[in-house]
Amino acid sequence: MGVVVIEGRTAEHFMYGVFAYMLTAMFVYLGLRLRFVYALALGWGSLVASIAFILRNGSADALTLALIFTFALAANVLGMFGCYLVDKLSRQSFAAMLALERERERVDRLLENILPRPIAARLKERPTAIADGHDDVTVLFADIVDFTPLSTRLPPDELVRLLNDTFSAFDDIAARHGVEKIKTIGDAYMAAAGLPKPAADHAAAIARVALEMRRHVELHGHHRLGRLQLRIGIHCGPVVAGVIGTKKFIYDLWG
Repeated sequence: MGVVVIEGRTAEHFMYGVFAYMLTAMFVYLGLRLRFVYALALGWGSLVASIAFILRNGSADALTLALIFTFALAANVLGMFGCYLVDKLSRQSFAAMLALERERERVDRLLENILPRPIAARLKERPTAIADGHDDVTVLFADIVDFTPLSTRLPPDELVRLLNDTFSAFDDIAARHGVEKIKTIGDAYMAAAGLPKPAADHAAAIARVALEMRRHVELHGHHRLGRLQLRIGIHCGPVVAGVIGTKKFIYDLWG
């Protein structure tokens, strides 16, 4: 440690000792990149050990010892302050990085909730229009019979709750059978199988979804004015699927 060098009798030794101890203190507090409490313990512990060594050796007079302690104390205080700032900035940077990572994951989940996962991944890599041709898919359209008259007779909150419960159940049914929900428009629900990844059993999957949708409406589609009735149409053939535009992305089908 520099304190031992400071113990020298000459002014030159004293200056060398001050410089050496300052460098040592800065290395302990800033160079080792220890946590603040550990750097504090090492810095002050080494100071106490060095002072004890000088006192035990007994070769320093009172003035030299006072100067040694003053410079060593100043070096530790400056190093401690620098270490505290570095530690604080490091913690803030780490917290900001974690917050950014959580936000990125939240945005990714939101995007994957809007778009099929492969399409979302492609948009993140290259935010441009996507249009993929699919030779053989099955598309399902379902809508509620006489929804317009029903919407004039039910209170808005009850109507929205009824639609939300019904379409949320449809979402679960489609997910269980590997069918991709495309969109809802008013009381209409659109889903497709065989995209964005091809599937040999796309028609059978859509048929199973349609049957389960009908069973769900029969069991749970009751409201205070009666019971929902569902109309379902299924079609097989080629389509173009993708995302167009730059705002409010939506995965849609054409064909």
